[in-house]
Amino acid sequence: MRRTSIITRIITVLIFVFVSFYVIYQVISPFRGQVTTEIAVLVETYDSISLNGMVVLDEKPVKLTDQGSVDVVVSEGERVAKDDTLAVVYRDVNALKNNRELRRTEENLRQMTAIYNQGARTLELQGINSSILKLRLDLAAALAGRNMEKIRSVSDDIKMKALTREYVYRDRSALEEILKNLNDEKAKQQKNAGNIRGTIKSPSPGYFSHFYMPMEFSVDGELIKTISSTDLKAAVNAERSAPDGSEYLGKIVTSFSWSYAAVIDEEQAKKIDPGKTVELKFNENLPVALARITRLEPSDDGNYVVVATANDYISSFVAKRDMPCDLILRRYDGLKVPREALRMDDDGNQGVYCLVDTQVKFKPCTVLFEKDSYYIAEYDMNDQKSLLLYDKIIIDEKGLIDRKVLR
Repeated sequence: MRRTSIITRIITVLIFVFVSFYVIYQVISPFRGQVTTEIAVLVETYDSISLNGMVVLDEKPVKLTDQGSVDVVVSEGERVAKDDTLAVVYRDVNALKNNRELRRTEENLRQMTAIYNQGARTLELQGINSSILKLRLDLAAALAGRNMEKIRSVSDDIKMKALTREYVYRDRSALEEILKNLNDEKAKQQKNAGNIRGTIKSPSPGYFSHFYMPMEFSVDGELIKTISSTDLKAAVNAERSAPDGSEYLGKIVTSFSWSYAAVIDEEQAKKIDPGKTVELKFNENLPVALARITRLEPSDDGNYVVVATANDYISSFVAKRDMPCDLILRRYDGLKVPREALRMDDDGNQGVYCLVDTQVKFKPCTVLFEKDSYYIAEYDMNDQKSLLLYDKIIIDEKGLIDRKVLR
């Protein structure tokens, strides 16, 4: 009886050990043979050259012709015509303040008169709201493109529509009372206004900027056609001191195109094609501008001068000078492939091994561009045999063969 009890205990222990090992095996077996994978995703990158150059503009300085309190009446980057008023010079600060108040009243009067003259259309609330919605979309597009002139224009339209909506349910007699009060206020302010010593006019058509710093060695659109790499380096690195604030109001950029010029070495020059359209991407909060390579010439020191000329976004660059830039030669979009995953199969085809369920499958791919840690591979959604979006790319695994089953 005692012997039977011992045998029973031994059998029980053996069963427990067997069951324990079985459970442990079932837990760890799914991880045996597991490989590291990365999902194939679409990415965009570009081939570029980093430059340290300068924005080149044709410009004319605007001098202060009268002494007193100056009120600039145009915005930074605003387009002006020849003889447009840039600033008004008043006798003192009080005169300047009085005239600013008068201008605000006149603007309010103009807006309220426009609302009053709309007549019955003032009551079309739904139409006003629709107009504001459309203008907001226009403003978003202008902001995305950093089109300063469009931003100013659309912003003024939105203000006008919003003001119209504010008075949509008011009786016309209420608007008449507002107009009367504004006219009375204007009449009082006109008595205190005046004391103008002079006005400053634009010397030519172009874009206004408050920023003007004279250079000992000035570079403009004409000189950039022939400047050597040595002189261009000197211009880029030249120290500039702000002019006496009592001497200049700012400048007028007279050209309607602008250029970016830099010095590059021979290896960089080999990547650039004269006449080709490129992109200029700056580190600052500036738009990416399309430009054409208008000059690529060697200099005596073995370096090259490269000049890219653009026609867009000039109002965003009127105050810029020395700044770094990425010259984007070409953009690429495709599937991201880790460097360690790219392989050659037994037939010499380039591609990657992917995990499809538990089976290894070789998928050929064409490399478009190489980055430090990955490649950009061509993506063709119609070619089911090639690498596809969301495929599981096997990384850094040895002994892989096509159609091998991983258990």
